[in-house]
Amino acid sequence: MSTPSANSLKGRIYLAIMARLTEVLKYDEDEIQKDIPSLRWVDKNMGQFNRPEMHDSVPLPGILISFPGTGWKSLSQNYQQGVMRIRIEVGYENYSSSFDGSPDVESAIRFFEFNEAVHQALQGWSCPGMTSMERVADEEDDDHGAMIVTALEYETTIEDRSASKLRSTTKVERNIIPTFQSPQGTD
Repeated sequence: MSTPSANSLKGRIYLAIMARLTEVLKYDEDEIQKDIPSLRWVDKNMGQFNRPEMHDSVPLPGILISFPGTGWKSLSQNYQQGVMRIRIEVGYENYSSSFDGSPDVESAIRFFEFNEAVHQALQGWSCPGMTSMERVADEEDDDHGAMIVTALEYETTIEDRSASKLRSTTKVERNIIPTFQSPQGTD
């Protein structure tokens, strides 16, 4: 299998995060005994958890990655710095009961441990083109039946110099707004 690559900044960051999560959380369960299951899927978020009928099913536990927003500021000609939000949605299948006295409460709350392992893999981690990821928010979504979806949001600072490589500065003529003449005979 070939190693995927990307030319775009977000594409490179996506692939680096995917590789990081796979490296830390995916293992052969027969060889390594861990308290949490192995990561089974990482993908770009296209609504797979919210609209499963529109997509192939995601093996769980699975992670979906999205980039909900980046605030940009220009530092110099065609060079920008941005504060990027990265959203990591963790889907974890859970049929156990977590009520007081339940015989399988430990199994029911194991998703907390998986989420913590995801966080430990990403908090403070960086790759070329971005600073360390810092968690800024998390929330649970309870609208998925036997699947618990937890959204972890991180911020990082990125640098984009792509426009400076592709373009040179061009002077624009002063009068760039076209003038229109009314058709003959109408006023």
